[in-house]
Amino acid sequence: SLFERHSGGIRLTPAGRRFNVSATQGISLLDIGIRMAAQEGRAESGGASIGVVTTLAGGVLRNLIDSFKQKHPTLALRIQSGNREEQVEALRNNAIDLLFLPGQDAGEGFDAQLVGHERIHVALAKDHPLSRHPELTWNTIRGETFLLPRSGAGPEVHGYIMRRASEYSTLPNVTFQDLPLDEVMHLVAMNEGISIITEGWTHIQAPNLAFRPLNQPSEIIPLFAVWSSKRDNPALRRFVSHLRSFARLNAMPST
Repeated sequence: SLFERHSGGIRLTPAGRRFNVSATQGISLLDIGIRMAAQEGRAESGGASIGVVTTLAGGVLRNLIDSFKQKHPTLALRIQSGNREEQVEALRNNAIDLLFLPGQDAGEGFDAQLVGHERIHVALAKDHPLSRHPELTWNTIRGETFLLPRSGAGPEVHGYIMRRASEYSTLPNVTFQDLPLDEVMHLVAMNEGISIITEGWTHIQAPNLAFRPLNQPSEIIPLFAVWSSKRDNPALRRFVSHLRSFARLNAMPST
């Protein structure tokens, strides 16, 4: 029994008092849930899962993420990295909300936005003979040993090296390392070889490590954001709106 009668009326039994506390807590939790759902619907809370195949060390992607967090500090961005094939598959399976891809977009079935451009750089030791040049060309580096990570963007960069070196009738010497790219940079600094990176990676620091841009216009590559318009995530819609504004502000001038 929840109530008991007495001369003054009725009062709660011990069981009734426990029920009253539980009911009050339940109503409070329900109210919190309703308010949280409303906040997520207005993209005031919640978050989005973002896939990358490049780095957040610097460059246009780092600037975009920083500007979004400053404008929307209550929205969480969950970042995961991997190679292009893994990340595109994750996007198709709705494991992530949005993906950043250098070079080209993910093809049909996705919305895409050009976010910006990054120049290709050569990573080499500061005491490497080629480091005396402020800029480099494929003609000057084609005979070098290229060090790449076996995972992540390594296979994609390998294809890029093979295509560019073939233009000079050269079969490049490429060595894969079972290391992440930031560790490969330490091998580069030890003069074990050189590597090819995008501009964002030039913010990595290591003793005796230097970076030189490739000076051909074709060595500037686009960075795309791709996502599915069918994905019903208010935080994703807020992020897409922000990156479109960011892209307009940072568009390369036409020549």
